[in-house]
Amino acid sequence: MPGMGYIYLPVGSDEMLEFANDWNTSRKRRGEAELPVIATTSRGAMKVIRRLCGHGNLRHVGTEDTLFVIAHGSAQGSRYIGAARDAQRELRRGVTVWEGGTMKKWSPPEFAQHLEKEGLPKGFRDLRLVACGSGLKSPKAERPYGEDLFNALRANGYWKIQVTGYLGAVRFTDMYGLTVEYNSHGVTLEPGDEFTRTWM
Repeated sequence: MPGMGYIYLPVGSDEMLEFANDWNTSRKRRGEAELPVIATTSRGAMKVIRRLCGHGNLRHVGTEDTLFVIAHGSAQGSRYIGAARDAQRELRRGVTVWEGGTMKKWSPPEFAQHLEKEGLPKGFRDLRLVACGSGLKSPKAERPYGEDLFNALRANGYWKIQVTGYLGAVRFTDMYGLTVEYNSHGVTLEPGDEFTRTWM
């Protein structure tokens, strides 16, 4: 039986919360249920203490649930995913941009450890990396971020995991929700590819 869907923000910044809220607003407009948002906001010693006390943010996610991880990547292919903490919203020529802050980013092995430390159950199956280019191979990497994360999670004992990455620029709006601008530069589609690619 399918489980619930969750949005996970490894960096619970205002910018990432806005992305999640826009996606949920569009879901509500289409008559779909909003997805609960899990946001990591603690840092440093507080984060360590929270995790040591068994309060990882992902400890209540069930093995049959779907986890949508929202983070920044690169439309041409990502070597890292992450987001800026404390970025400030600015309006430039009528367009909202987020500037400043301190970037928090993870390589695939680092992010696999992050998920484990946050309490993601070992029997978990369905992880979706809603980050630009997470399904594409960066020119500076041997494999796509999603594939490397899949391999790192398997190495950490997540034997049932499947990881889905996106093939282009991911956008969130309150009108259209999640959209992907497909980037065909250097991409060879495989059977089953549309705007995502899945490793299992």
